[in-house]
Amino acid sequence: MKKISIILVILFSFYGCGAKVKVNTLMPSDVSAMSLHKKIKVNNFLGDNIGFTNRLKATLINLRYDNLPYFELTYTNPNATINGQIDYDVMNNLYENIYIYHYDKDGKKQKKNQYKSKATKKDYNFNKKDNKKKNFPREEVEIELCLEKSVHLRGNIEITAGKKMLYIYPIDNMVTQTDCSFYRYPYIDDALLVSEAQNIAINDFVGKIAPKKITYEIKIIDKLEDSYTKDQKEMFLAGVVLIKEGRYLEAEALFERLIIITNGHSFSAFYDYGTVLEANGKYDKAKIAYEKASKIPNKNSAMALESIYRVSNTKIFENSAIKEIKK
Repeated sequence: MKKISIILVILFSFYGCGAKVKVNTLMPSDVSAMSLHKKIKVNNFLGDNIGFTNRLKATLINLRYDNLPYFELTYTNPNATINGQIDYDVMNNLYENIYIYHYDKDGKKQKKNQYKSKATKKDYNFNKKDNKKKNFPREEVEIELCLEKSVHLRGNIEITAGKKMLYIYPIDNMVTQTDCSFYRYPYIDDALLVSEAQNIAINDFVGKIAPKKITYEIKIIDKLEDSYTKDQKEMFLAGVVLIKEGRYLEAEALFERLIIITNGHSFSAFYDYGTVLEANGKYDKAKIAYEKASKIPNKNSAMALESIYRVSNTKIFENSAIKEIKK
């Protein structure tokens, strides 16, 4: 993670550039225990009665990168069991917001103060035309009834292989929602709130055990070189447009052609060719393109040297993540 942070700082130090290329790559999982085990094949989900393990099961078996499942649902030769021991509490807090208004000498309505007090359902009468409290000034009083509902989800997700505990993920999160109204009794659906709490826990769990995709941007050279002919200028500008539109494969072919017709003497052509190769995940070829660009005299040559370092490290990270998935 530290290496990537350094690389990204370098990326955004470029100058004289306009368009950007987006690059997607993988970061390895944070959970070392998972990488010590082969691909987890599951046919048994144990646990709760609130639908948590079924939701977790659906999420895990759909986890994919390049069509390689990190978790696999299987009916033959399973090697692991996932157990979700989950429980929850629902807490309700009913209260009133009391707004007091008065009128100034010009007859304009002004808010004077606001109070918050606890309430119960029997205290509130929605059929009153004006919900006024005797102990407040009688200019004008408006009362808003609010319901604050919280769900506290707690438990563990455990992955075991035989008697060996591969990974345990503790869950302890709180989800809160508030509904207020001047005209009706507020309502919050318990089931939807519990569902939201479950989704948050599952997404966080998956984020910790699965390799992560990161996106970074590379600024390209979009300034024409003085030595370009008219046709070369048109080709270069067309390539920049393709990059801006995210059409990296087409841009790759165009810059490859531009390198040929400039006899390999164009820094901008080589550098932009490297960026689209990098965007297409062709790190070895991108490194070669950047190396050739760095040998062509240009005020931006340092960009090519920085890019060589970047693609080398990016490839290391991605290869590490892919190896982990294939175990």
